[in-house]
Amino acid sequence: TLLLLELDGQTQQRTREAVHSLMGCYEALRRRHLPVTFVDIDELKSGGASQYDVLYLPYCYAIDDDAVSALKEFVHNGGTVWADGLLGWKNEYGVIRPSLPGGLAGVFGWESFVAAVDLAQEPYSVTEANEQGGELWKIPMNLQGAQVVVKDGQGKPFATEHTFGKGKAFYYGSALTLAYFHRGNPVVEKWITAPAVQAESQSLVQLI
Repeated sequence: TLLLLELDGQTQQRTREAVHSLMGCYEALRRRHLPVTFVDIDELKSGGASQYDVLYLPYCYAIDDDAVSALKEFVHNGGTVWADGLLGWKNEYGVIRPSLPGGLAGVFGWESFVAAVDLAQEPYSVTEANEQGGELWKIPMNLQGAQVVVKDGQGKPFATEHTFGKGKAFYYGSALTLAYFHRGNPVVEKWITAPAVQAESQSLVQLI
C-alpha cells in the first residue's frame, strides 16, 4: 500500500493515514499486552504467516494476487484474519479490482463495489456509546454468508464475521484503525483486539 501510494502520486496525507492506521492497530494490541510481529508481504506469500494465530490488515487497500491466494490459504487452514477499510481495492500495479474486498469475497463473506462507498467528511459513531469508530469511508456490504456483529444506526452492517475453511475473517467497514490512532476509544480498542485476545486465551502459556 505504501509503495503504491508513492507510485500513484498520492498526497502525504494519504501516506500518513496508512502509517497511522498501522500504528493504531499496533497500539491497540500493545495496550492489551498482546505480542505483535510485523509480517511483510513476501513473508506472507512464502507461508510465513502460518506460525501466527491472527493476521491484521489495517488500511490494506493494495495487495497483489499471490498475496490474496496466501491469505485464502492462511484462513482456510485455520488462521484468523482481521481487516478494515478498502481491502484489496487495487493490485500492486494500481489496477482497480472489480469489487471489494478484492478477490477475498469468499473469505470475508461479503462483496461490494467501490462506487457504492460513501466518503465520510467527519468521524462518526455507529453505536450509542459514541465511540467515533468511523473514519474516511462508509463501506456497504452485500452479505454472502457473513454474520453481522456490529450494525450502524440505520441497521446496516458495520462489522462482520465469517467462517472460511477452518479459520475466520473479521471485517470493519471503515478506517477503524485510523480512528483508534486519532482517538483511542476503548470500544474501538476492543473491536480491534478481540480476535487476538481470544487466541491468546487459548495459549498453553499465558503471561499475566
